[in-house]
Amino acid sequence: MPVYRASRNIEASFIDFLTTNFALDWTDVTVEKSFARVYKIEMAKGEAVVCVRLGTTEHEFIEVGSDSTWRFPNVLVDIFATSDGQRLDLKDYIVSKIKGGLPYYEYVTTNGAVDWSSGATEQSGRIRVLSIDDTPINFDNDKNILNKYDRYRHLLTVQTNIGQVE
Repeated sequence: MPVYRASRNIEASFIDFLTTNFALDWTDVTVEKSFARVYKIEMAKGEAVVCVRLGTTEHEFIEVGSDSTWRFPNVLVDIFATSDGQRLDLKDYIVSKIKGGLPYYEYVTTNGAVDWSSGATEQSGRIRVLSIDDTPINFDNDKNILNKYDRYRHLLTVQTNIGQVE
């Protein structure tokens, strides 16, 4: 059975964590993993989309002369809201949920899909959040001429580490 590697596990763990929390605390928020999927969603008033994707990753050698590294991936959390107030509320909500870290899962796939019966839902570590960069996205245009996805955007750049030497 194929297993996701660290990058995909981190991205998928973030998606599952946010999806679970939104289902408990929020209505009309969809979590996706690509811009292509985001732009296919018909956002109505009050509905929002959060896109989680892995950005750049820094690999720091653990010591001089070693080929073992610590992985420091940046997780990009793009918020596509339907109002400025919703944008601010969503970014604060996400920060409050992730700042203490979140579960890290190692996903097993069967025929190209996650095999939930194989124990993929059991935590195999913890994603540590080292820093969060909180950036409003402003296209410097009148919001009325922007498409509905780009009117109320926000980006959280989250530097993480799973505490494993590779």
